[in-house]
Amino acid sequence: MSQQWSSPHSAVPESSGTATGSLIAGILSFIVCPIVLSIVAIILGNQAKEEIRASGGRIAGEGSAQAGIVLGWISIVVFAITLLLAAVIIAT
Repeated sequence: MSQQWSSPHSAVPESSGTATGSLIAGILSFIVCPIVLSIVAIILGNQAKEEIRASGGRIAGEGSAQAGIVLGWISIVVFAITLLLAAVIIAT
């Protein structure tokens, strides 16, 4: 029976909560409050990337941060196209 003890300096870096928040906001921006959550996703994603780079490898999650940023921008573009299409339909 072997026990594994985790040390405070574990080899596996912890995941950034800010990056996870960015990813969640990016996903939710397609469902609820597209503009607000898109902006939140972009801001949190950029903050997370800075935090991860400054950590020197102690914090992981750069992929989640990047995904949140990309989803935020895609949501903004989709929202803008939807508004333009709605304006064209209403005008005709």
